Amino acid sequence: MLSYSMLITSAPYDGERISSAQLFAQALAENPDTCLRNIFFYQQGVFNANFLSTPTAGQVNLYKGWCKLAAQNNIKLQVCVTAAAKRGIISQQEQVENDLAAFTLQAPFEQTGLADFFTQLHKADRLVQF
Repeated sequence: MLSYSMLITSAPYDGERISSAQLFAQALAENPDTCLRNIFFYQQGVFNANFLSTPTAGQVNLYKGWCKLAAQNNIKLQVCVTAAAKRGIISQQEQVENDLAAFTLQAPFEQTGLADFFTQLHKADRLVQF
């Protein structure tokens, strides 16, 4: 079985990359000969994990697409904690510590570091970046 890890560095509504990434991830999940180990969101890709993201009329809700993919296929959605914090994507834990009014990162997305990504990457046969 060929195993994959995905690295998402593109923002959600910058062209068709994220739609393609979701379709690719779904195809991997449905193929019995492949295993999708994890999806790691880094750089501008952390905006995919923003709970408050709202598409305009006629656009697909990419956030809900990631959530559905994770729920149906038991795929980890990992978000780089440092890249997310720099872009205002914060978890509930950070909300309490910083006394902020709203948090923008929630399950199935989880905060992790680059070390966690590299650990998963070493277990995968292939890395695909979008």
